[in-house]
Amino acid sequence: MKDASVRVIIADDHPLTRLGVAHVLEGVKDVKLVYTANDSTDLVPALSAHDCDILILDYFMPKGLYGDGFKLLTFLRQHRPSLPIVLFTMLCHGPRLRAVQDLGVRCILSKSDSLMHLPAAIHAAQRGDEYLSPIARSVIHAGPSEERVLLGLEEQPTELLGENISITPIASMLPRGK
Repeated sequence: MKDASVRVIIADDHPLTRLGVAHVLEGVKDVKLVYTANDSTDLVPALSAHDCDILILDYFMPKGLYGDGFKLLTFLRQHRPSLPIVLFTMLCHGPRLRAVQDLGVRCILSKSDSLMHLPAAIHAAQRGDEYLSPIARSVIHAGPSEERVLLGLEEQPTELLGENISITPIASMLPRGK
């Protein structure tokens, strides 16, 4: 067993993603994977049962008792305010990612970027620094017209209504009639 100074929990509902992240972490000498969770029902008790320095969290993990997305992040911030979170997501919506940042999540990785960003994001989270993968950075800093292009087919604007996102950014994504 390798010595590790950073204990990590992965929470993602896709087994192949958990496996890929675990594989990358095996090659990082000062990181130890202590648990993998497949939804919030599994994650929340695991955070109490295992010493964890960093949580790598998927944004979309439906079916868990504690929800997913903004609801789960809000719950985690209320119950574990000092736990550094690396958000690992397919989310491509600037206002929502900025809302996640407002909750104190400083490290965000797009699943469309290379997994090789993960070790740097973990170390940044451990130091309390910000780390944004290239696609996450471009989405977060995109203007409204660029957001529509970056959003692509990831989400429909009406799906954002349940995420505590204000109506103005959602309305700006809807097609306008002539």
